[in-house]
Amino acid sequence: MKKTLSFFSVLFILFLLIQRGAGVITKMILANAITPYEYAVITLVAITIPAFFQMATTLNFYQVLSHSQEGKDLFGFCCLASTVLFLVISLLLALFSPQFYEYLNIPAGYWEVYTFAILFTLFSLTFLTDILGLFTGMKEYSIPGIVLAIPSLARLGLVTLLILTGYTSLETIILAFALVQVLPFLLFALVPQYRFIFDLVKRISLPSWQMIAFGASIFIVTSVPVIGQHLIRIAISHHLGVLWQGYFDVSLTVTGLLIFSISTMSFLSLPESTTGDTTRMTGSGGMVDVARSLLALTLFAGIVLSFYAQEIVELLFSTEYAPAADYVPVLVLAYFFLYLQIFLVSLNMASATSRAHYLWPTAISLVALPFFFFLGEWSITFFQELRHDNGFIGAYLAYTLLTSLLTIALVLTSHDRTPCWFLLSKVERLIIPTVVAVGVMFLADPVPAVGIILSAGIFVTLVHLLGYVNLTFVLDMVHDRSS
Repeated sequence: MKKTLSFFSVLFILFLLIQRGAGVITKMILANAITPYEYAVITLVAITIPAFFQMATTLNFYQVLSHSQEGKDLFGFCCLASTVLFLVISLLLALFSPQFYEYLNIPAGYWEVYTFAILFTLFSLTFLTDILGLFTGMKEYSIPGIVLAIPSLARLGLVTLLILTGYTSLETIILAFALVQVLPFLLFALVPQYRFIFDLVKRISLPSWQMIAFGASIFIVTSVPVIGQHLIRIAISHHLGVLWQGYFDVSLTVTGLLIFSISTMSFLSLPESTTGDTTRMTGSGGMVDVARSLLALTLFAGIVLSFYAQEIVELLFSTEYAPAADYVPVLVLAYFFLYLQIFLVSLNMASATSRAHYLWPTAISLVALPFFFFLGEWSITFFQELRHDNGFIGAYLAYTLLTSLLTIALVLTSHDRTPCWFLLSKVERLIIPTVVAVGVMFLADPVPAVGIILSAGIFVTLVHLLGYVNLTFVLDMVHDRSS
């Protein structure tokens, strides 16, 4: 039985819920068992730094491998290139680790342990990213979801065990975060139907210039906002201290509610837009229907976060992390621009026919990238001079401003603005439910549980009745449908 795209979108969201849910619960347990400072060090060393370096070891390989027609043939090349890049990063970190940790205000004592954990995690993330790109391009959509969920669930169990048994030292928890990353590789080694990836590794085929341009453009444009978050974390850690980087991590964890829909849209849009079959894009239950539904979900999640950020942070992490909630609504705004940006770029790169189509978005994104760090530093200092607390708000404003400006620039220079029309046509039918839901919540000021249920009922009902999203297509999930 062939499943519809709506089925796979919901399936991916389910696995993403498991992954993110386990990650949030793990952070909740940590936050309530250790100090905010220890939490900040763990998240920086075990999560942020490896993810930042992983951008350099995988480059555009995930995007290249996600190409539904040509990606599979390039798996061996991508793995080989990833190996070389990993070795370069490892050497640089080994040589310059003292200067690196001092810049981030990470105290000496366990730098060797931190370096091992970073490199072990980086190695696992690097090759898992290549493997996930391969399966995404093959439209084996369930595998990436499963692989993403395995480490998160294992980490949750291991961290819980460590805390219950009293082993809560920084180095122990950081090593636990690193070691669980190896578990997905056991799936590919032990399940016979997935062992073909080891044969594909041996086949080295060089990509064409068009595939390089395709992958590089999507990688750079879609990665810049993520790299921007890491750069702003570095600026925060350097100027305000590692503790405030921890608060920023909590803000990003809470706004992870928006990532469910954005990640699902990003995951599906690239392979679907490269099939050459327009019915999979604009047909009933196709990518456009899914993207509009996920945009509505993003908007509703943003409403909830804007109203109840303080309550959510204190419920999940404790009142010690209250500063993380102060500027969440500013961060929420950035995610709406990010959603439009990713959808536009994915569809534009799939329809690109000239070098200019690849060059413009790539050049604009590369120009914007360093500003995340420099504007983040400047904004923090600017608000410090204004005596607006310690300038923490500057990091949030810098990220949101740059994300929105980058999105606008990409729209204006895009060779095809049809994706914007797909999402924004009849947008008033999305704005009206938003205004009504926000108005009711503002006037009634209900407690969070009641407010979320009430606003959800109003929002979903109006979005469906006004016709921005046709919710009936979700019923296709349980029916056969030819591709």
